[in-house]
Amino acid sequence: MISSNQKVENHRFEITQLKTKTEYKNFIQQSLTTVLYVLVNSDNIEADLNILNERFSEAIQELNNFKADFAVLICKEAKVALCSKKTENFFQTFDDGSKLLEFMSADIFDYNSLLAHTLQLVLLEKVPIVQSSEELEKIQNFSPDKDSVLVYLSKIGTFDHLLFLKAAYEFIDKPLRFIATTTPSVVYKLQDSDRSSTQLYFFQCIHKDCVESRVFLSLQYLSSFCQRVLDDHEMNYLDTKDSLHETMTPYDPSMYHILLIYSSDVGEQKAQISQLGKALEERFYGQVTLYVHDSSKRTVYDFGLEIDDSNFPKPCLVFPGDDVEYDKLCFNDQFDHDDAFLECIGFIKEVYLKIHKYDDLEQKLQRRPETDEDKLAKEVVTEDDPIMLELKELEKTDPIDKSSLLVLTRKTFYELKQESDFLVVLFFLEVDVRSKASLRHYSKAAKQMKYRKLAIIDCYDWTYTCRDEKITSYPQIRIYRNQKEIQYKGSLTEEAILQAVYMYGIKSPMRLTTREEVDEFAMGQLHKFSHICVLGIFNSDNSPYVEEYKSLAIEYEKNILFAFIIENNNEISKVFNTQSPAVIVFNRNDGWRKRMIINRYDIDGSLKKFMIKNFRDAVQEITITNFPVLRYEKKPFLILFTRNEKAKYDNEKFKALGDISFSNKVDEIIISWMDTNQKLSQKILSAYLNGSKEEFDQDSSYLFYVDFNKQFVYRYTSAVKEDPLIEWLGKVRQELIEPYYTMTNKTWLPLHPGFDYLSMIFKEKRQELSQTLESINSKNQDINYDEMQQEVAHQNNLEEISHKHTEL
Repeated sequence: MISSNQKVENHRFEITQLKTKTEYKNFIQQSLTTVLYVLVNSDNIEADLNILNERFSEAIQELNNFKADFAVLICKEAKVALCSKKTENFFQTFDDGSKLLEFMSADIFDYNSLLAHTLQLVLLEKVPIVQSSEELEKIQNFSPDKDSVLVYLSKIGTFDHLLFLKAAYEFIDKPLRFIATTTPSVVYKLQDSDRSSTQLYFFQCIHKDCVESRVFLSLQYLSSFCQRVLDDHEMNYLDTKDSLHETMTPYDPSMYHILLIYSSDVGEQKAQISQLGKALEERFYGQVTLYVHDSSKRTVYDFGLEIDDSNFPKPCLVFPGDDVEYDKLCFNDQFDHDDAFLECIGFIKEVYLKIHKYDDLEQKLQRRPETDEDKLAKEVVTEDDPIMLELKELEKTDPIDKSSLLVLTRKTFYELKQESDFLVVLFFLEVDVRSKASLRHYSKAAKQMKYRKLAIIDCYDWTYTCRDEKITSYPQIRIYRNQKEIQYKGSLTEEAILQAVYMYGIKSPMRLTTREEVDEFAMGQLHKFSHICVLGIFNSDNSPYVEEYKSLAIEYEKNILFAFIIENNNEISKVFNTQSPAVIVFNRNDGWRKRMIINRYDIDGSLKKFMIKNFRDAVQEITITNFPVLRYEKKPFLILFTRNEKAKYDNEKFKALGDISFSNKVDEIIISWMDTNQKLSQKILSAYLNGSKEEFDQDSSYLFYVDFNKQFVYRYTSAVKEDPLIEWLGKVRQELIEPYYTMTNKTWLPLHPGFDYLSMIFKEKRQELSQTLESINSKNQDINYDEMQQEVAHQNNLEEISHKHTEL
């Protein structure tokens, strides 16, 4: 057995390596629990050991405190049967030579998961994980001489799980029984159950029939709670300023100090308060210390609790906090014990939730120092992550299908990278929530690829490879084309990934040679993933405009397909009623123009500016998807609010806006519209109309000029015609007109869908529901199966045509 000394940041640590069968047997037959990292597959053992050190060094050293040990089995040298069990590296645990459980990298990936899983095995017999209420009751009946502490966790191997086990290890020989569960039904019928991420319960079983109560404390204070349960404590009556001050300070966050204030001027209040206090101590046993104080002695004022005189002699319940901040609950003049008890329970829960938020923050701040590995994977799955919870639900009905993906190792990645002219790779972390969300859409895109395979590489298993490729955030898509690397920066939806792969896979600009190819190109038959395409018509390859055109094609290749033609250029020029050289922009989605032509008379020095202007629709629809991109231009917006179906018939207003867009008289304004059928549009329009207290009519149209930089909104109410509207816009720009409304929120900036993973998931669910409803409705309609088959055949034919023009 040998040790590999590794320097990790500023401390030295020895990791045990097992390189022979004898060393392996001696290690696992120790009397304590052992954890073995089985290094089955490694191209660089030293690098892998260094990664283990960076990730687990603190946890491995702490294992000794819990009578556990850790080592690495080097399978290339130690020829043992365990090494042939799997093809990927994994963790195997033993107890006194006997195998216990094995874990994959997705189960043990950081300090918390390694310590929690190991400590659970150390305490396996003493801290059971129950699966049903009957099992819980049986364990409690088996040990009536112990009170019980039960924790509900959404999953094991987490920070909360580790805190619970550390407290259990500390008090395991005391008259306390520690029990864990991950089954919601176990706590479903318990007191105050809300099935949140983590819940604590205490059962008073000694001399009682296991009466349960919800523990409203953070898990970091569980040890303090257990100690108070074991100690005898009674309600405290404080009658002097000194006793009050001495007992209540300093503030102890591990215990809720509650001050019950009464007035001795009212005869029976003290007895009622005592009765209420005992009931609260019973309900919040071990987690609340009650101090009863006579307000007539007025020491509460000296102490700094500035409660109004009007609140006395009413009895009050007070939560003192840091720096004499407090929460209070004062009761009615007609003090009723039962009503007061229920009010107190609600009040204590409310304060708990407020304090708990700060406790959670402190837990995270007080955790171990952040390692380099943590910085690379800050989004590691947590039990309260809403995105992961949604993904888990989705996984039950629609698991991720990796069958269409190439799963790469370090070796296969570099082989493919060297051999392939076109390779698309998703670098991800299996334990990273954003990686999980992206992998779902990436795998669905892969299933639609007919001529290409998309690849993935898990950077947890192949950290060294990802480091060499300078992958610093997850997920990340890289495209390797002709030995050149392209970093994809677009949206991570299925549609966007498909578009990017098709567009990057086609050589841009394409060279066309015939009239038929030009027609197919203009109609979009060669580029179904882009509604915009650009055609250059040039006299020769040596034309001074060809070089600039090609550079623009490369710059915009992700979204827009470029082509050019030199042969038959005179014939093509006549078709489009222009002269060579010329550039034509085709925009199939723009209802007001199908193409815009720039010819040789104004091509000099303005080609890029012309194309940028004409890539956009003449009247741009604003959506939550494209708004951040448009907003980035820092231009004012002219927005027409109208219904989507009305847009087809509201021709006069749209035509006027289109004409203004073509006129080049208002280049400094983004001319756009919003669909008032959408809730987002309705909310924005309602805000704009708020100044006049007018409720919007969904059947009407509204035109606003919006300057997000100045926060001013102007409303246009006259007839929407080109000349008067341009004149009005000029007055607005010169600030000759008073704003109709002033925005209160400067930053109306919706998230880009590439980073809004919950929106991606919900959109997917809505699409599935819509498809189901369409399927149900179609049963009552005539279906033309011949037309459907023709459409499928047509789409397949287009994909084959497109494939002819790709770089293989």
